[in-house]
Amino acid sequence: MPAAPESPRFRLVERIDEEPGHSVYVAHDERARTRVQVVSLQHALPAAAAERFGREAKLLAALRHAYIAAVVDHGVGGDGHPYFVREDEGGVSLAQRWTQAPLALDTAWQVGLQIAEALMCLHEHGLSHGAVNARNIRWSDAGVARLLTAPRSDDAAGDRSPRADLAQLGRTLKALMDRDDPAEPVPEPLRRVLELASDVAGHPQLRADELRAAWLAAGMEVWPHKLAATQPVLRPEPQVWPPAPDLVPAPPEQPGCSDAGDASCSASAPPRLYARRLELRTLLGQGKCGQTWRAHHHVLGRDVAVKILPRTLARTPVLADLCREAMALDKLTHRAFPRIYECDYNDDGSWYLVEELIDGEPLARTIQRGPMEPLAAVELVIELAEALQDAHARGILHGDLSFTNLMLERSLPPRPRIIDLSECRFLDAFYARTDQRYAPAPRHRGDDGRAFGHPGFAAPELFRGGAKSERSDVYSLGAVLFMLITGAQMPNAVIRELLAAEPAEGAARLREHVVRAAPQLEDTFLAADFQDILAQDPELRVKSMADLLELLRAERDALRSLHSDRGERTAPPAASTGSRPRAAAPVSAPAAAWTDMSSQTAARPRARRLGWALAAAAFGVAGFFVMSSETGSDAPAARDAPAPAKAAPRADPPPTAAPRPGPTRAEVVAAVEALAPRLRACPGAPRRLALALEAGGPTRLLEIQHLSVDERHPLDRCIREAIASLQFEGAPVRHALTIDLGG
Repeated sequence: MPAAPESPRFRLVERIDEEPGHSVYVAHDERARTRVQVVSLQHALPAAAAERFGREAKLLAALRHAYIAAVVDHGVGGDGHPYFVREDEGGVSLAQRWTQAPLALDTAWQVGLQIAEALMCLHEHGLSHGAVNARNIRWSDAGVARLLTAPRSDDAAGDRSPRADLAQLGRTLKALMDRDDPAEPVPEPLRRVLELASDVAGHPQLRADELRAAWLAAGMEVWPHKLAATQPVLRPEPQVWPPAPDLVPAPPEQPGCSDAGDASCSASAPPRLYARRLELRTLLGQGKCGQTWRAHHHVLGRDVAVKILPRTLARTPVLADLCREAMALDKLTHRAFPRIYECDYNDDGSWYLVEELIDGEPLARTIQRGPMEPLAAVELVIELAEALQDAHARGILHGDLSFTNLMLERSLPPRPRIIDLSECRFLDAFYARTDQRYAPAPRHRGDDGRAFGHPGFAAPELFRGGAKSERSDVYSLGAVLFMLITGAQMPNAVIRELLAAEPAEGAARLREHVVRAAPQLEDTFLAADFQDILAQDPELRVKSMADLLELLRAERDALRSLHSDRGERTAPPAASTGSRPRAAAPVSAPAAAWTDMSSQTAARPRARRLGWALAAAAFGVAGFFVMSSETGSDAPAARDAPAPAKAAPRADPPPTAAPRPGPTRAEVVAAVEALAPRLRACPGAPRRLALALEAGGPTRLLEIQHLSVDERHPLDRCIREAIASLQFEGAPVRHALTIDLGG
């Protein structure tokens, strides 16, 4: 049995197939956070074959087609055997699907159209498949067939040619369509095309595009009514469609789809033209606003995402949502929002929105693999907060942030993208920049009383009939961060349960829940800040996205410093080169994981450690000169002379006991809470007080509300005097804590 390839990027889950020459594994791509298939060859390749294998793997990895599962990586495993990795988007092979139940004839016809288009793409790039069979075609529940590709690993070039691919496709389709029941024969038009594909000697110049055109015409002859019900009008127009009508004959008009977003226009339909220039290829989703398709824009020459609103919804508030989303995307420039290309209505009465196609994974699927590391989660949410701050500054509220409306783009590092603004709302600041500034009733304002939102992420006031606001967006983004750190896929249910007690007890339970999920947040403010971000009362919540962004940036810098501090503390100590004992560190390193909580002071821990090092070095140099002055300048004579009696204790001091550990966080919190009445009396004392202090011996106050202590400020002086009255035994330990002073 072959060994699995060793790669830190791909984590193997299980072996799903074993064939002569190679094994197939299901794996997780840790970098792109996707499900993939790893194919491991059972033998090493000669130099020429290995070079060809790598070249074809690179070409396949560069392909991006709706009906091709492309190769994403390749290499050589620890055993010297090559391997390659290809995309896996679920589904089953056609061979497995056939064992469950035979495919309907019209479904097999649609499979032929899709795989023929995939072969067109391969042949245009100078590649051939070599094994177009039911095992290498994946079938999804959405009715989409994808061809599994692989680089060539042998010298059997006779079976790898474009013409051989078409013959293999013909044999595969014939096997799918053959029935034991003589009452259901293969339709004659389709049978003629299958014979055409299988006759390699009689038609050696047959191309994939010719086979697809013949297959499509045969299907139109067999199922004219079914095709008419699922195919929009094909009407090329010279002003938008590249071929001129006098050079390329226009296809005959067919009755169009009555509702472009209706269920009859399913994903199992063959690729077709919509709005004269959009070739619909794959159904990506379906909801209250109709359908979202992956399509190819023949004017722009690129793949796009198309949201289609059927004619039946064109006179409802849903149309206003679509237009409002188009207006918002036109004004937003942050890279987290998709670009918009056009928004218009079609001849059949449907409306559509064309925007950038984002290649990535929904956050809802990402979180199913478990919570994120806190620093990665905070950095991801910071980028979303920057995008939403830009939107709020332009008078645009998102209104429906959730894991269903967020994606992680396949890039390094993965970038968060916001893919749906259908529930956005406009404020006066938005209309102030448009021609609707003085209109008594601006278009698409959205003041219709509807306040939808995902039940797992929407702010509590929306369920009570409240209006959307900046603070409701702050809550929803905080719920997303809570989900990423704790792994709770419906954060509202967990948050409501934790905050159901008294405010002080609820805040403590919320913080304990976060720390239990991410213990590294024990000595940071982030776990305690959730009570402000997720406050059930909007008046007690972080008031704006700008304030939330400032808070998260401070937490990001703190977590980065925490990571670097831990790395330095875990480094092995240098070996001693002399008999004298090393001086003890002035601060007990394992006592607590400390980090400064503001970006302005993120480098101070290293500066203090450097100061201690310089002080120790200066002390050592001074001691050397003192010893030199006592013993004289003649070093050899000093070694021969007897040492003074009083110098012996200084050379070999008795062993000292290890320093007592510093105070725990619970002890420090209890002592500071006892000072609450005194702290509450300080001028301008806030309701919640965030402190960073060093406890052990005299207590030193380091930061207040994430900022360095300012002796000129009356509040800082008052708090510093109160904290200085605390005394703790043990080595100095630094703690970050938050105290509720009440109102």
